[in-house]
Amino acid sequence: MALNVWAQDQKITGTVTSNVGEPLIGVTVLIKGTSIGSTTDFDGNYSLSAKPEDVLVISYIGFFSQEITVGNKSIINATLEEDAEQLEEVVVVGYGTQKKSEVSSAISSADGDELRKMATSDVATSLQGRVSGVQVSQSGTAPGQSPNINIRGISTLNGNTPLYVVDGAIVEDISFLSPKDIAEIHVLKDAASSAIYGSRGSNGVIIVTTIKGTEGTMRVSVDASAGVQSVARTPLIANAEEYKRAMGMIGSTTTLGSADTNWFNEVQNDAAPIQDYNINITGGSEKIRYNISGNYYSQEGVLKGYDYERFTGRFGLDVQLSDKVTIGQTFSITPSKTIHGAGSIPFDAVRLRPTDTVYKPIDEQQGLNQYSIYAPSSNDVPNLAGRVARNDYNEIQNKIFSNTYLNYEIAEGLAFKTQLGYYYSTWQANSFSPEYSIGPNDFNEITKAQRDQNIQSNYVWNNTLTYQKVFGKHSVSGMIGMAMERLNHQTAGASGLNVPSNNPNLRYPEAAQDGFRGWGTNDINSLASGFARLSYSYDERYFMTANFRIDGSSRFPDENKWASFPSISLGWNASNEAFLENADWLSQLRLRGSWGQVGNQAIPDNTAYLTTLTNYDYVYGVDGNRAPGLAPAIIGNPNLKWETVEDIDIGIDVGIMNDKFTFTFDWFDRTTKDMLMQKNVPPHLGFPGHPGLIYANVGSMNTRGWDANISYNLNKTDWTFGASLNLSQARSQVVELSKEGESLWGGSSQRVNYMTRTTVGSTVAGFYGFVHDGVFQNQKEINSHATNEGKLIQPNAAVGDIRFKDLNGDGVISDEDRQYIGNPEPDVVFGLTLNGTYKGFDLSMTFQGTYGNDIINGMAPYTYSGDLGNTNIQQGVADRSWSGEGSTNFYPRLDGASQTANFHRFSSLYIQDGSFLRLQNIQVGYTFNKIKNVEQLRVFASAQNLFTITGYDGMDPDVNGSSNGLLDRGIDWGAYPTPRTIMMGVNFNF
Repeated sequence: MALNVWAQDQKITGTVTSNVGEPLIGVTVLIKGTSIGSTTDFDGNYSLSAKPEDVLVISYIGFFSQEITVGNKSIINATLEEDAEQLEEVVVVGYGTQKKSEVSSAISSADGDELRKMATSDVATSLQGRVSGVQVSQSGTAPGQSPNINIRGISTLNGNTPLYVVDGAIVEDISFLSPKDIAEIHVLKDAASSAIYGSRGSNGVIIVTTIKGTEGTMRVSVDASAGVQSVARTPLIANAEEYKRAMGMIGSTTTLGSADTNWFNEVQNDAAPIQDYNINITGGSEKIRYNISGNYYSQEGVLKGYDYERFTGRFGLDVQLSDKVTIGQTFSITPSKTIHGAGSIPFDAVRLRPTDTVYKPIDEQQGLNQYSIYAPSSNDVPNLAGRVARNDYNEIQNKIFSNTYLNYEIAEGLAFKTQLGYYYSTWQANSFSPEYSIGPNDFNEITKAQRDQNIQSNYVWNNTLTYQKVFGKHSVSGMIGMAMERLNHQTAGASGLNVPSNNPNLRYPEAAQDGFRGWGTNDINSLASGFARLSYSYDERYFMTANFRIDGSSRFPDENKWASFPSISLGWNASNEAFLENADWLSQLRLRGSWGQVGNQAIPDNTAYLTTLTNYDYVYGVDGNRAPGLAPAIIGNPNLKWETVEDIDIGIDVGIMNDKFTFTFDWFDRTTKDMLMQKNVPPHLGFPGHPGLIYANVGSMNTRGWDANISYNLNKTDWTFGASLNLSQARSQVVELSKEGESLWGGSSQRVNYMTRTTVGSTVAGFYGFVHDGVFQNQKEINSHATNEGKLIQPNAAVGDIRFKDLNGDGVISDEDRQYIGNPEPDVVFGLTLNGTYKGFDLSMTFQGTYGNDIINGMAPYTYSGDLGNTNIQQGVADRSWSGEGSTNFYPRLDGASQTANFHRFSSLYIQDGSFLRLQNIQVGYTFNKIKNVEQLRVFASAQNLFTITGYDGMDPDVNGSSNGLLDRGIDWGAYPTPRTIMMGVNFNF
């Protein structure tokens, strides 16, 4: 009887994961010698019936197979190791995963092993140059700040930040993550792949999968690295000798000092330290798997006054409660402190006169406080060293992220999953303006202390029901789900004047004696969603995926609260067709096409459609009497509706020689309709703060382009080599604005007014100005620059002045002669990754850059001219400026009388080629194996931003992501410099 019972089938369940803890979908689990078996679902779970003597064969393309005898076990988990020669990527899609061979939309991936090599505090920065169609601009990114990311260019004038999803939960940002915790990143680039996220996916989606626990004995991995940073490229600043020579050419009579000061050198750190330490512990049993990690990161700024420190603690647990139920929890906490230095340091450093001294004479410093010992500058730019010394602004932030899930396998192929993500952030900013007196134009008599605080909480609750079935050559999977999201943002602040002293212990509002002010807001918005996906494949040749989502947002009025977002994608795996079965050299040939719609709700919480009131005094009578009252603060628009982005994508994937060589190409066309943006309110409506603005659906734009990836991988016994080149282009064009003929202007400068213009038919923020047509070499050229009637077009010009084109032919150089003279959008954005190994040695390099874009040097109106002798000049200006016939046909004369005509009129004089090639990262390492008590030991050295090849004369050509807004993109205002970083480190596992 016992033998008969032993021979009976028993139900076996389990989970199959990769070596980094990711669940694997579609793994085949067969009873050896039979065709009886099962496949894993999107959470890596499987179930089947087997006898104790049976052997399970667990296999998956791209991983080494395992054989496990059933015995008396009812739960059998497996961890598969990657087979690098056969690896087929599994990509994460919205609310699930999918085999890459079955993907019919535009999705790109980045491997966590490579991202973890970057010496950066930010996950987003580590993507730079690694993913086609993704442009990461790091210029101006001071310690603790995140870079600007665009996926396939820009989609709207109303914010282009992508959606972030961490382990299935939507979050506001990913700055709380350590790059050391990343297992993989997938980027959803087209509407077909991102439509499942509806209103949140209009700018693309970045899905982050973190490292999970694995079954087996406890493994400990420790990473430690430290290094120094320096300014990679300092601004070109003239010294005192050249400056004095230039002032003579200008004809300045200003009395200059005797110093020779390089103001940028006075405020930079030559060797700013950086540290990064990480520990990761993983392990588990058949039923419980865990992951614990801790990271400490600190970075001192390459400019004085900047500093950043962050700690990240993270815990993950997955528990299989039964053969049907699995639960999991991830929890992380990230406290950080950011000290912000003085802003606009490069901009001021290039304008201060080099003949000014930094400090007052020693005898004049007696009795002065620490902020008053600096010498007054001789122009209208404050002493930079003094401004840096007294700057006091810091931010303290705590971020908590929790992600909890439960997965219940209802029946074979049918699973229910519920997931709750919670994000909580507290932020405090403290600033203090001390009392000081440097000179008559550089002083502060009234101290001020200010504190701002905000609390943000966000929860996302997802529920999905998934079914998948394979019958014969047909494979079908379906998913329905619902999501609820709520965001609460509370702010509060206070300030006070006349703090008794500059004492650091009194720099808070309550210490002030008068001028007290307080403020606060409370913003709440919510989103309710339903969604569904249906996927079908036949014989691994034909694929179809359809998505549908409906969203309801509290940011819109009731009549327009709901919107739907459908998508469909089709794929044909031609390499599996019979007519190509003898083409052994062709391992992959897949054609893809997709169409979809996604939305955008990036408008203020509730107030965009509601009119609100604020306190406003009414002034009356000849004596200016005031009576308290109310007036509109915000004018709402009750007719607001969703912004919709419609996208078409056509792609091809090719693999040759067992995918040693791969090629992917996508062409896309994206149109944004009912674009949400603000328009002016006519003054006769009585809006007190005219010009008033109101949100409306008034614009549309189109972005068209392509992205491609070419890779080659070769694996030999003792060595390996890999290369991956990604290329992309995205061109925007405005189709409609709020009214016919309207223009949006940007790039305002004190010297040249607006420099960018956005209008129907143009690119967004195209450079708009006068056309520089050479330099007048002699009087004859001035006389010949005339109308047919002989009227001089520039009658006040002198030899050495710029000749401007009279585009409208009216014989006068006026604003009507301006045209588009530059484009901030590159012809190509590219990245190249090279890696190789030889025995224990490894080497990796990442290059990135752009080609064909233009840049405006926003400092040039000052530094090209000396601004009538008021500011310093760029190094070399005195030598290259026009000094006689034939000396130059581009740079005009340095003459005070010509300043306004030549330098205060925005023209192509200030447009430069922004193309560049940068070695973003290089790392060389050596791995020691078989060391006692240590599984693996690796030592390495790395460098970031080692060199940049460019013709641009500013500090950094990577300026496409403007912190001043979209209408200022492509303008270099002298942002925080991108540092060069040299690090050494060690990694060991035991």
